[in-house]
Amino acid sequence: MDDAHAFAAKLNAAIQAGKIEEIDTKSILVLKRIAEDFKVRNVLDEVNPDTQIMGVCDYEAIFRIGSFMVQTINKNNTQREKNGLKKYTSRQAIGEFDRFLEQQSEKETAPDFKELIEKCVVFKTGKHGGAGNTELEQTSKREWRVDVGEYLAEWIGHFSTTESRKVLQAAVRNGINRGFDARKGENLGKPWGQMTKYKKAKKASEFGKWCVEHEEEYLSANPFKILPRQFKPTTQTRADILKVAQVEKLFEVLASNKRYHRMIPYYALLFFSGGRPASEVAHPSQSHRRLQWEIFDGWERDSVVSGGKRFEVLARDHLGRRRSKSNIDRTADLTPNGVEWIKWAFGELPNDGEVYYDRDLVKAIRTEADLWGKDSKGKAKWPPDVARHSMSTYVAENNDFNVKVVGYWHDCLGHSPAQYKRHYQGRVENQADRTAYFAIRPPKKTPAAA
Repeated sequence: MDDAHAFAAKLNAAIQAGKIEEIDTKSILVLKRIAEDFKVRNVLDEVNPDTQIMGVCDYEAIFRIGSFMVQTINKNNTQREKNGLKKYTSRQAIGEFDRFLEQQSEKETAPDFKELIEKCVVFKTGKHGGAGNTELEQTSKREWRVDVGEYLAEWIGHFSTTESRKVLQAAVRNGINRGFDARKGENLGKPWGQMTKYKKAKKASEFGKWCVEHEEEYLSANPFKILPRQFKPTTQTRADILKVAQVEKLFEVLASNKRYHRMIPYYALLFFSGGRPASEVAHPSQSHRRLQWEIFDGWERDSVVSGGKRFEVLARDHLGRRRSKSNIDRTADLTPNGVEWIKWAFGELPNDGEVYYDRDLVKAIRTEADLWGKDSKGKAKWPPDVARHSMSTYVAENNDFNVKVVGYWHDCLGHSPAQYKRHYQGRVENQADRTAYFAIRPPKKTPAAA
């Protein structure tokens, strides 16, 4: 075949120069020998009339294709020399061309990311989309629907899975950097903050991992793995907490109005055991996610650490339905003042039924305690999980408790050691404030006596 290329180049040059008559008898013999070689190699039989360039399945077609290939290789080699690269031999160039055609075929038949994103979101929001083939929380499902099903689909949905890693990374990175808040409110239209960008990058990486680990092996490597590192926040802020005086005012409001008394156990569990409000104490609409008083086992489990009562926080109920945000059961500790508030509200410690919750009462109580809406600076007066964060902060390094086991409180609250140290330890330096927080107790007169 190299002889054919060489002769084709010579013949092509003669035709271009108008000197075809200079092709001598010896050259004709060469042509004949090449033709015989074609027959031996079955070259003509391999030419597909549907794909060949000239539309004629004969020697002339093969010659023209070969001539065109030689010209293309020469042109490419000229450019390679200008770029300081080594020239291709004919065999190398054709090998590269062969690989290129294979890659193009793969691209045309490979699935696009839109298809994979749809499959991934369906799986992740189904019954077995979480760790251990468990069902994800609704908030986690929403992240998959929005961050992957909407944002990521917009950024890379049109790309084939054979697209280069650099192109895919750039598409996601640019999409994240252009992102803005689409929710109604004062932040509408504002660029995403550091933590939001990090979460979007992390979700993209999780999607890439799913593609790699899927039984179909959609990807051989995760092209988005590096993105969370690129968007890792340079600063980390601690969660907001309430001052002791604000918590005191809240419980004064609760005690002052009989209509509010039914809500006292709810707030006592939030502020003095650190329970998650929606998933562990009282979900607004899902009754199976409200704490059942029977979980206290007759209130016989005394805490040698706080002097209060211990109880179980279960990840799932007896029917297997998700209760807690966490997948792990834990033993919590309700401090003595929390126990006192619940007893004060009921007249005795309850053993059956569930924690009461009323959305309208929540608004009325917090409004009266000046903990509803935003302050003059536009900051929320009741930040997310503020009761849980307050409990976690005031109990940390509190000398009033008989803690003998390292990590007792972060285990009770369901925090990781790193999270507990980073967000809560050392935040309240004055022991008097820690003492005052857990000294918030109900009035001496019971509701009935009052």
